[in-house]
Amino acid sequence: MRLFTAFEQTDNSMTRKYGGTGLGLAISKRLAEMMGGEIGVESRVGQGSTFWFTVRLDKASSAAVSPAPISGSDSAEARIMARYLGARILLAEDEPINQEVSRGLLEDIGLQVDLAADGQEAVDLARRHRYALILMDMQMPNLNGVEATRAIRAESINRQTSILAMTANAFDEDRQICLAAGMNDHIAKPVDPEVLYETLLKWLENGR
Repeated sequence: MRLFTAFEQTDNSMTRKYGGTGLGLAISKRLAEMMGGEIGVESRVGQGSTFWFTVRLDKASSAAVSPAPISGSDSAEARIMARYLGARILLAEDEPINQEVSRGLLEDIGLQVDLAADGQEAVDLARRHRYALILMDMQMPNLNGVEATRAIRAESINRQTSILAMTANAFDEDRQICLAAGMNDHIAKPVDPEVLYETLLKWLENGR
């Protein structure tokens, strides 16, 4: 069913009424299948939709049971949802469509997102709130990503927080500029969800 395909929505027009990235149901389908079940929907125009899912669970004993360990083969998004649900992320991005896509990808795996529309706003937020990770666009008004990163490293409560550059400039010299400014890693645009989640998991685990 198209509804459970990544980036698929009922209304895919540029002028659609509702936002979102079309990833929530795709991730839900993957999680249900990972637990030996399936997911579906019953829908009637003008009446509403009923979503359902099944999973296979072992019967619990009367004794307390420790949570099952997370397998190394589990997907990065599943591991983030299991270990870092509700973690607070700062997303610095000035372009509206990129804001919507990146924020949707983060919120779909249970992360809490604060949005900064320019470099100066990112610095101000980093001085007021502690974050598990910071995603920093390179080209922004007021302060660009490099300038904002230097300011955060110089004076904020996130001086040790991992900062990941997000940019379409993927040359090695651009990566070196990011690292020299105090960033920890580089995520190329357009963002590949699997690469994003793998990189997020790596640096979330590094900050534990």
